Amino acid sequence: MPIDMMIRKVRLHTGLTEEDTAALRSIVSSVRDLGAGTSIMQEGEISRHCCVMLSGFSYRAKVSDGGKRQILSFHIAGDMPDLHGMFLKRMDHDLTTLTQARVGFIDHRALRQVISLRPAVAEALWRETLIDAVLFREWIVSLGTVPLQRAWPIWWRSCVSAWPRSTWSLRTSSGFPSLRQNLRKRLD
Repeated sequence: MPIDMMIRKVRLHTGLTEEDTAALRSIVSSVRDLGAGTSIMQEGEISRHCCVMLSGFSYRAKVSDGGKRQILSFHIAGDMPDLHGMFLKRMDHDLTTLTQARVGFIDHRALRQVISLRPAVAEALWRETLIDAVLFREWIVSLGTVPLQRAWPIWWRSCVSAWPRSTWSLRTSSGFPSLRQNLRKRLD
């Protein structure tokens, strides 16, 4: 199933039942293969769905008034980088693929229905949002205190520490060489 990586990730820290995971699997409405540098969502766009990174890497970014892009966070397989869009209807940043990626989409109405019927799913997704906020704070601190060339390894170590070691061979197996190349292009 397309979102098994995300389900395995949330099951590490929550008590999702087989019925909960079946409900999550049932609401992925479409899957798209996207090339590197493809926009998933753009700033100002009204959000009607959220996405799940099935493979590859993506990043959130915002363009300043002066036209400079600031990368806000990176996302890997199993992440739902725009889950907050279910409540904040208009995107305040861009979400773009960094490498070739496979992305699953979930309609907000379907997700709301699952959350209302399955409290354990709501709790699991809330926890994922909190973990995302922790990683975001680590990223912001690293941007303010270390040179940009060193910020990426700090963020990566934060991600590794948030995930049990047993999941990393699956999460890093696709896209890593092209990730470095695409990241270098976007940061230079």
